Amino acid sequence: MSGTYTQTALEQTLRLIEQERTSIASKPETLIDPRGARLSDSADHLERVVAQIVAAVRAADGATARYHLASLTGRTGQERR
Repeated sequence: MSGTYTQTALEQTLRLIEQERTSIASKPETLIDPRGARLSDSADHLERVVAQIVAAVRAADGATARYHLASLTGRTGQERR
């Protein structure tokens, strides 16, 4: 996959995450509920990690991109199946 294609796909993913996060945060009832608050926090975290992946792709730093991607799955990258 080309870096340009990857970057474009990740930037679109960021926009979608932001739309969902905004939708969640726009309703106080959702943020009052502990499940809604956790969902909002998770969306914020996901957005930050995807932004870090975008930065790594722009820098052509595959190792860093893989590290951040692995952090989303809870795998360190050291594990192999």
